[in-house]
Order: sequence, then C-alpha cells, then structure tokens
Amino acid sequence: MRVADDVSDVETFLELEALAVAPYASFVHTDEAEARRVARRLLEEGVAEFAPPAGFGVVTDDGALVAMVAGPLVPAELTRSRLRATRIIMKLVGPDTIARMKIAGETLLKLDAGDAYLSRIAVVPGRRRQGIARFALDAFLSRARAREAKRAVLEVGADEASAIALYRSAGFDAVDERRVVTPDGRRTLAYVHMTLPL
Repeated sequence: MRVADDVSDVETFLELEALAVAPYASFVHTDEAEARRVARRLLEEGVAEFAPPAGFGVVTDDGALVAMVAGPLVPAELTRSRLRATRIIMKLVGPDTIARMKIAGETLLKLDAGDAYLSRIAVVPGRRRQGIARFALDAFLSRARAREAKRAVLEVGADEASAIALYRSAGFDAVDERRVVTPDGRRTLAYVHMTLPL
C-alpha cells in the first residue's frame, strides 16, 4: 500500500467520504441525495476539508483506492475550509438543512494552536480488517508530525466502536463527548472527541 495525494478515482473517493461522514450527514442533510450532491460540489470546487491537498487516498500496489484520509488540518486551514464550504452549501440546500448544520456545529471539537485535525478516515467495506485503517491513520500521524503539530485531534461518532478502538490502539484518549438533538427530537448526533500528544 501507498499514499496517493492525487485522487483519480473520484467516485470511490466520494463513496468513502460518504461512509466517513454518515453520522453527520444523516443528522444534517434532508436525504442521502442532498448529502452526495453537496460533497461532489465541494470536491469539484476544491474547498472541502476532505478535498486534496488535505484529503488523500490509500491505494494498493495495483493502484486501487482502498481508503481515504482528510488531514492533518491546522486550525486556520480548517476554519478557512469550513467558511468556504459553507458559502457554497448555503446555495445548495434549504433552510432546514442550514438550521441542522448550526445545531451540529455544537458537537465539533474546538482546535488549539499546534493541533493537527483528522477530519475523516474511511476504508472500502470489502477491505476492512486488513490493516488499511491503521496504515491510513499512521500516514495522517506522520504528516501531522512533519508539520510539527503538538497534538492530533479528531471527532468520531459515539456509536463507531471499531473506529474508537482503532484510535485508542494508536494512543488517542477520549476527552469529551458532545450530543445534540433537533428541536423535533427526530435526529441525534453524538461525537466523541479524542486527542493524542505528538
């Protein structure tokens, strides 16, 4: 396996992005079609926090994309990316989605100077349990250290037991959990915040 900074398999990359953000997308977006339309547009515009150069792939020796990673992002990069993405999203979605985005924002980790943010990791479902997620996480950590980050930080869905186990096995500690519910009580979003000193 190797890291690929240029993502040529856009469709698989977007499928992986959808897997990585499923808890957030199901809370915020009206439906899956809206979530995918927004992700595609953000990738095309190059403004998403998962878009290269922040986002990269993990490919097999024969060039098949088997995982995606987004990060490390430092605080200024993450803020800039989210602001640019929000401007585009506001043109693509309705007021209900925008309202849920604001609520979801309450679950997000606040970064400190020196932090390297891991936005996403996802592995092709048929390739899980083969060490690919650990390879992807190690690539992220290597890049974070190369940027002289002091701490790696992330949010992970509270129900994502295998992802939490992966992060714990790499030395991450849970430092907080945030949960929000829509006013009608129909949607819940919960994230565990995890950190690792570098």
